[in-house]
Amino acid sequence: MVNIVQFGVGNVGNELVNQVGELNSAEIRYVSIGNSKISKIDIRGLDLGGGDFQNLAAPGTTADWSKVFDKVGDLDNVVMVDVTAQDWIEPHLEALSRGWKIVLANKKPLVKEWSVSKVLFNNNDVRFEATVGAGLPIIQTLKGIIESGDEVKEINGAFSGTLGYITTELHEGKSFSEALASAIKKGYTEPNPLDDLDGMDVARKALILSRLIGREENMEDLKVNGLVNRRKYENLETREFIKISKDLDGEFKVKVKDVEDSNKVLKFVAHIGKKTLINLSSIEAKSSLGQLKGVNNLAEITTSHYSDDPLVISGPGAGKEVTANGVLRDILSFVQ
Repeated sequence: MVNIVQFGVGNVGNELVNQVGELNSAEIRYVSIGNSKISKIDIRGLDLGGGDFQNLAAPGTTADWSKVFDKVGDLDNVVMVDVTAQDWIEPHLEALSRGWKIVLANKKPLVKEWSVSKVLFNNNDVRFEATVGAGLPIIQTLKGIIESGDEVKEINGAFSGTLGYITTELHEGKSFSEALASAIKKGYTEPNPLDDLDGMDVARKALILSRLIGREENMEDLKVNGLVNRRKYENLETREFIKISKDLDGEFKVKVKDVEDSNKVLKFVAHIGKKTLINLSSIEAKSSLGQLKGVNNLAEITTSHYSDDPLVISGPGAGKEVTANGVLRDILSFVQ
């Protein structure tokens, strides 16, 4: 049996609880659930059906992660699950020092300075499938390729469901402001859409993949050109930015026409080769990447063995259901 200490009770965190409940496995027991500041704890096992994970202000809760760790104590087979967006790594380092396992959907611990984050890579006690491509088996596949002795030469991919949706809408005749408004309405963007449009979420995913295949890069080593220049708009309120996004319609209309005249399409892609580049690119319309639609993600992996015909992994790359399922599969990999 594994004992789960979960941080994160948002969309993915709650969906994960639901999926664990549906699995109804005697091999998974929650002993703590909460956020970065307050958690519900019972080392005998929490009754998730009773809403323990929702009522975090109730008696029996504990403040901050360090107190959670103290209360869990020397319990065996603990798996720390991080489905927050917290910019931290201290709990993960402490968890490893206690012999705990770690499962991540949170990218931020993996993209700190390499000297700090490297302990989380090439570590059999750490799983992070859901950090790139939601539930797609991109991380698992890359690890298998490396373990087999094959060499990863480069990775090209589209790793943002939000930006994939927007570029698809542009080629279907929508203006940039219309595509953005539609993405916001469907819940595809972050509360501040600039958090998607600046390309930094894709950059984090690219850095994780780069490090996974042996490149000791830091964020400043990546060349990132966002779909939109964040510096130009970062002082605006979200509502103001959405309103003036119409000013970008003409620019994107020209870009779309230029690439379509050459039988190409616009895709926001990451290229991980000798250098890591993240930008809006002109892609052959008939290629695997060019045919990608909507929120789907795609990773095209070129190796010594997959050289002429790269390995392609594609499918839904966003959504709480597929992300939570990626986390759950990682948890199950620790069940013995």
